[in-house]
This record gives sequence, C-alpha cells and structure tokens, in this order.
Amino acid sequence: FPPGYYFNPTDQQLLFFYLKNKILNIPLPQIITTTHDIMEVNIYEQSPEELFSIYENKRKKRYFFTERERKYPNGSRPNRLAGNGYWKASGTDKNFRNGDLIGYKRALVFYEGSPRNSHKTNWIMHEYEL
Repeated sequence: FPPGYYFNPTDQQLLFFYLKNKILNIPLPQIITTTHDIMEVNIYEQSPEELFSIYENKRKKRYFFTERERKYPNGSRPNRLAGNGYWKASGTDKNFRNGDLIGYKRALVFYEGSPRNSHKTNWIMHEYEL
C-alpha cells in the first residue's frame, strides 16, 4: 500500500466517482478492492452491530454498495427493515450537483424492534443516491 494511504473520501467523491462508476460498471481502483474499503453487501440482512463485527476494520466508518429493495413491488418506497430493526430517515436530504448529475446524501438512524414497538439507537448511516 502506498505510504500514508487512508480511505477518507468526500461526499462528492463517493457520489460522483465511486457510486457513478459502480452504476456504470467501471471497476474500482485495485487498492479499494484489495483493502476492502468499499464492499458490496446487502446491508439489510443484518443489524448495524452485526455488520460492524462481520466486516471488521480499524476505523469507525464502513462503506458498502447495496441495492435498495422496494417495500412494495410497484412502489417507490424503500424497504429499510434490517436485522432486528429498521432504518429511518432523519433530517433533510443534502443535494450535490456535478454538471447535470444530481446526487443526494440522506442520514438514517437505526431503530431496534418493530416500527410499532421500537427504540432509537446511536447507529447512523449515510445513504448516497444518484
């Protein structure tokens, strides 16, 4: 690895380089795949605590590519159930623009339990969308 290498991308880099290239099927740089800095994982199969223990590294952040599942087959609402709880959007989306391309960053908070009987946790996820 190059001396001093540390993966710390900006929001714009995540959106307009990594996510855009993923959507266009352009391979990630080899160092990213070798170090598992961004992994392709269905994050909705586990709770965030399980994800952090399965995909262990020395940092507090994890980066994943995952396809969003729809709550209803013909609907637009995403299904955010995950492990022993669900992710809930928090606050307002942040918009980014790169020419004609618009990207969004959304904060989500993890709640343990069912939507009718749950409690908020300290887990936060940032979702990026083009």
